[in-house]
Amino acid sequence: MSEEQYERQLKPRFAIARPTFRDCLLAFAVLVSALLYFPLNHGSSHTHILTASLNDDLPVVPLFAIPYIVFLPIFWLTVVYAFVNGRDFAVFALSIAFVYLVSDLVYALYPTYMPRPNHVAGFLSELVRYVYAHDNPYNDFPSEHTGSAVLLALYLWPHGRLLRGAGLILAVLVIPATMLIKQHSVAGAAGGVILAAATWFGLAYARHHLTKPTNSSQ
Repeated sequence: MSEEQYERQLKPRFAIARPTFRDCLLAFAVLVSALLYFPLNHGSSHTHILTASLNDDLPVVPLFAIPYIVFLPIFWLTVVYAFVNGRDFAVFALSIAFVYLVSDLVYALYPTYMPRPNHVAGFLSELVRYVYAHDNPYNDFPSEHTGSAVLLALYLWPHGRLLRGAGLILAVLVIPATMLIKQHSVAGAAGGVILAAATWFGLAYARHHLTKPTNSSQ
């Protein structure tokens, strides 16, 4: 067992740690990369539509607006918890910042648009209209919602069976929700999933090999 793993076991699960300068910088990077979404969420003369026949075949299911809306406060509360608790915050924050910054770069260079239905009816349809009223139909690819869901599930995975299950359930609900309320195309949702997973495992691979002790010659 490494020294880092040993210290992590000794640390209380809900302890409040004094944030390091590194963690403060990472938190700032997460905040800036997240806020960049909003000025980029507008139309342009070269907006692309990535919808295909599969998107047209998918129905609008207003019920999925619930996990779509509920997910964001859960996600950001988890980020705050990781920051004040200090449990694996660096990897979590670096993954979020990288995924968001790459997404922002794509939004700026290759703006995308997700067509929405003209009318949404049925039970909980007002929730879908609420989402539409508070988020413009741009920044389709890659989806930051699905990317965030994947990162949350991966962060919670080693933190006990209950949190692991909660993260998986949220991801399983949020990812299809982005498509079933017509917030993102299939390509946009898949792009967010792939980007987040590649980022997380890429950083984990780099961290393992960069921090792996080398055997000195005798």
